[in-house]
Amino acid sequence: MKALNWTAIGMGVAVCVAAWIVVVVIGMMLPAASSMTSQLWLNRSIGMGSRFAGGFLAGWMTGERGVEHGLWVGVVASVATNLLSIGWMVARSGTGIFGMLPGTYWLMLLGWAAVGIALAAAGGYLGATPHFRAGHAKGE
Repeated sequence: MKALNWTAIGMGVAVCVAAWIVVVVIGMMLPAASSMTSQLWLNRSIGMGSRFAGGFLAGWMTGERGVEHGLWVGVVASVATNLLSIGWMVARSGTGIFGMLPGTYWLMLLGWAAVGIALAAAGGYLGATPHFRAGHAKGE
């Protein structure tokens, strides 16, 4: 069995972290009175789209075992972006992490992480298919 391509996984995670930075910057530019629902949809749509794109990139770069590479992108990106998000919230609030994040937050975090991991795996599968790799395999 061939080893995982951690460079491809790292590139996929970089896509997800870059998208997280975009979400933070856009969130800072939105007026404070803007709807939390719209901010949540922005966050989730960009975040989940980046998971799929990161998994796709990893699968496309390797051309094999796309699901496994996508799964690893999803797991590492979920841990990285959620830690960044928690750090960002704590830095902005100045309070301890457990004082500001209720139990429902942790449940929601796990649920969205699972969705992101599944999307990254699907992206990895699709990226590794011959249809998408036709030009890449020839060096074009």
